[in-house]
Amino acid sequence: MNNNLALNKSYISLLEEIKQTFQHSRLKAAIVVNRELLQFYWEVGNLIIQKQQQSSWGDKLKFSRDKRFFKD
Repeated sequence: MNNNLALNKSYISLLEEIKQTFQHSRLKAAIVVNRELLQFYWEVGNLIIQKQQQSSWGDKLKFSRDKRFFKD
């Protein structure tokens, strides 16, 4: 009986360690994804600003949600 109890404690400890490792990895992945999305949005905003600065007043520079862009 004591052997089974020790085995159960060892098993529970292993599962807890796996759970913590998984949660840590998931958090690190979320941070990387958010960093990349922030960089992407900054670059898109920068491209729009550059295009606006190259345009003259009245060029009707208009950005909309073009379905071709979001298709993939």
